[in-house]
Amino acid sequence: MVVRLSRIQAPSHRHAAPCGPWPWMDLRDDIEPASLQLSSEPHQCPHPTGQCEGCWAGYPQSLFPNWTKDQVARSRMKQPTTQSARCVIRRVEVKDGGEFCDPGSQRAPDNEEFWRILQESVSNKRADNVRVRALFVENISVPVLQMLGTKYKVEPFFWTSSVNWIPSRYQEDFREHEGDHITITLSFPRATKRDAVYSPSQVARVNTNISTYSTAQNVPPLEEVINTQKPLPLRSDDPTTDDVLILDHLAMHMLRAKDSSTIISYQPTFYREVTTASSLHSRVYLAGQSVYWNKIFRGSNDPTFVFLTILWYALYAWDQALERLWEHICQLELEVIELRSIKFTQELHIVRARLLHYASLLDDFCKSVEFVRDTPNPAMDSDSNRFWSKKLLDKECKNLLIQIERLSASRVSWDKRLQNIMQLAFSSVNLEDSKRMKKLTEAAVRDSTAMKQIAYLTMVFLPASFVSNAFGMNVIEINPDSSGTLGHYFATALPLTALTMWFVVALQGNWEERDENGNLVARPWWVWLSWPVMYWERLVARNNRETARNSVKSGWLR
Repeated sequence: MVVRLSRIQAPSHRHAAPCGPWPWMDLRDDIEPASLQLSSEPHQCPHPTGQCEGCWAGYPQSLFPNWTKDQVARSRMKQPTTQSARCVIRRVEVKDGGEFCDPGSQRAPDNEEFWRILQESVSNKRADNVRVRALFVENISVPVLQMLGTKYKVEPFFWTSSVNWIPSRYQEDFREHEGDHITITLSFPRATKRDAVYSPSQVARVNTNISTYSTAQNVPPLEEVINTQKPLPLRSDDPTTDDVLILDHLAMHMLRAKDSSTIISYQPTFYREVTTASSLHSRVYLAGQSVYWNKIFRGSNDPTFVFLTILWYALYAWDQALERLWEHICQLELEVIELRSIKFTQELHIVRARLLHYASLLDDFCKSVEFVRDTPNPAMDSDSNRFWSKKLLDKECKNLLIQIERLSASRVSWDKRLQNIMQLAFSSVNLEDSKRMKKLTEAAVRDSTAMKQIAYLTMVFLPASFVSNAFGMNVIEINPDSSGTLGHYFATALPLTALTMWFVVALQGNWEERDENGNLVARPWWVWLSWPVMYWERLVARNNRETARNSVKSGWLR
C-alpha cells in the first residue's frame, strides 16, 4: 500500500519526561481554575483484580490527575486512533529458560472484551512461566491505549513522546527490590524503497528529476528552510537502486517486575512510513534464535536484555542508512567533478544539514544506551546472578556504544568530505570564471590596440585639418571680402573656453565638505560655482594646519 507522508514537527523537549512539573502547559497557556483544585492522589480502583470494568475509560486523569483535558488535547495523545484499520497486538514471550515463542497476533476490540482478555493474560503470566512479554501494538486506538495505560500504569509521557517524536528516556515508579518502569523514545534514519513512501506518480517524478539533474545541471531551487524531516531521494550508480532516506521512530515502555516483565512498543498510526509492529515483532523474535543472544537469555534473568535487543534495530537502520548516504555523497562528488556546476552546492547543503541533524540523533541514541546501562533493574537485587548479569549488561551496552561511536566518526568524516566537495565546486567555478575573465581581458587589449591605431591616424591628419580650418575662416586677414577680424574670433572663443573650463571644474571637482562630526554637508550645485574661493579657503586651512603641526614638533624638540 502506498502511504502518504506526514509532516513531523520539531520536538518539544520540555514535555519529554515526568520530571517536568507542568505537562504540556507552556508559559503562554492560561491555567485553568479547575486544575488548581485537583488532588495529587491517583484514583484507586475499587474492583478486585481481574474484575475491573470501565475504570480504564478515565485514563489518564484516573491515574494522573494533573493531566487535564486541555493538556491531553494539546499533547495529541488521543490522536492515534484509526477508523479503517483494526488494532492488532503481536506478542513475543520469553520463557524462564530463555526460549522465545510467538503466541501469534490478537485483534484488540475497543470494548470490555479486550479489557477482560488483558487482565486474564496479565494474571496468567506466571502460570505460563513467562519471564518477559513484549507487546507490539499496530493501529492503536484510543480505547486500547487507555486500557494498556490503565493496566500497566503507563505514564502519559510515553504516548505523547511517541506521537510528537520527542526523544525521551526516564525511569519512574521505582520500587526497591520490586521493579520499576523505564521508557525510551528515539528517532533514527532508515533507508527504504521509494514506492513505499511516494505514490507511483511521485516516484516517476523523483526518478525523472534525479536523472535530469545529472545531465542538464538543472538542480531544483533551494527551499526557504531546509527540512531535515523530509525524505531524501538518494542517487546511485546502480539504476536499479531507488532508495529514499526517511526518519523513523522507536517508542518502548518496559515494566520491570520480580515475577514477570512487560514491554510495550507502538507507532502512531498517522506516521505510516515508520517501522511497522509486524516488522519489529519479527526482528525481536529472530533475536531469540541467535546463538549468541540465546546464551545471554538463558544465563540471565534480567529482562533488560530483551529491551536492549530492540535498540539494535535502530543501530541496523543507522548503519544501512549511512551506507546508502555514502553512495549518494560519492555520486554527487563525481557529478560535481564532471559537470563543474555550482548549482550542485544546493543539494550538498541539504545533505550537510542532514548530517548536522544526525549528530543530535546519534547523541540521543548514545544517551539512551547509557541510560539502559546506568539504570539497573531493582527486581534483580535478590537474584543470585545479579552481579554477573550487571557485568554482562555493561558489556553488551559497551558493544552497542562502540558501534554508535563508529557511526559518529563516519558522520564527521563525511561532513568533512562534503566540505571538500563544496570547495571543489567553488574552485571549479572560480577556474571557469578566471578563464572567462582572461578572454575578456584579451578582447579588451585588442580593442585598446585598435583605438590606439585610430588615435595615431588622427594625429597624422590633425595638422592638415588645423591648417584647412584656419584657412577656411571668414576674417579679413585671410578673406578680404569678409567683415570679421581675428580680434573678433579671439574675443568670442577665449571667454567661451574659459566659461566651459569653469563649469567643468565646478561640476567634476571634489568640493564636498564635512562638519565637525565628519558628516557630509549638503550644498546646492550653484554654490560650487565659487570653487576658486573654496579652493583658496582649503589652501589657507591646509597651510594653517601645517604651521600648527610644525610648531608642535618644534615645541617637542625643545
